[in-house]
Amino acid sequence: MQFQKNDKSGFTLIELMVVIVLIGVVTAVILPEMQGTYEDSLLRSTARKIMSVSSLAASRAVATSGEQRLKFDLQNGRYELESVSRGKNKTDADQKRDLNEQGDLDKRIAIQIRDSNESDPKTDQIEEDRKSTGDSIAFYADGTAESKDVLLRDRQGFTLALKMNPTTARFRIVQVRQE
Repeated sequence: MQFQKNDKSGFTLIELMVVIVLIGVVTAVILPEMQGTYEDSLLRSTARKIMSVSSLAASRAVATSGEQRLKFDLQNGRYELESVSRGKNKTDADQKRDLNEQGDLDKRIAIQIRDSNESDPKTDQIEEDRKSTGDSIAFYADGTAESKDVLLRDRQGFTLALKMNPTTARFRIVQVRQE
């Protein structure tokens, strides 16, 4: 005698609809959190890039016994690291050869370069329209640097301040409260 097995495997329409609704709810809860994480990673990535190229500038200034200048073009979101020559008889070809490093910064991050003795970054406003044509930081052959701060702000208002220690030519990250 043979028994017929009536085994239907699969999901019912109701089970599938419940799973789709649960996925939708979880996505709606997670997406806003992921947006903040993405903005935060852009901010920190830009800070790391500036710190990295500043470290390179300080090392090259000591190694070449010459001043290095990190120039920022804030309107176009670019930076250039170049050797500063004291002689006035350099040709254009020599000056182009002195251009050591250049790159792009994320344009979604507002950047402000200022002297360290200016007001506290909690009360200072970053110019989001980037009216400034550019700023720079000098690194000297004795291992020191100009006393500058770099303020970075993302589109959500989170701000990081990179505070330069002029004696060691290294940045320290200071997180500023969201406005």
